[in-house]
Amino acid sequence: MKNSRLLLPVWLFCECMRELELMVELSRLHGDLFEMWQDSWLDLEAKLVDLSRVDGDEYVKMMCDEVVTLEKLEGAEWRLWEGVMKRVHESLKLRARVSEDTMDQGESAYKLDESSVALGVMRRIMSDWSRGYISD
Repeated sequence: MKNSRLLLPVWLFCECMRELELMVELSRLHGDLFEMWQDSWLDLEAKLVDLSRVDGDEYVKMMCDEVVTLEKLEGAEWRLWEGVMKRVHESLKLRARVSEDTMDQGESAYKLDESSVALGVMRRIMSDWSRGYISD
């Protein structure tokens, strides 16, 4: 699985890290996974905060057009990421259902589409791993 990689849009990586942080705070589970990515996330988040204050268009571009690459992970780490991504996807579906704002609905649809694609790639990685096509 160390040869597998998944490209996540920056916004989705941030959503996943927020979810992972919440999971760690509530249950003390997945702390190792959170710690593995915490420095990258905090650096990225600091850049995003600075950029949002200076240039809103560049902020949006970075959130939507740039990616974070998940790679060189063991099978158990991929499974944890898959679980986090499923939780984020379900949360996005819920937000889309309850939103009454047309702008929010458009953004929710975009995010749901993107997270569905990423989750599909993650599922293919996990399927290939479980069938022995790729190994740790």
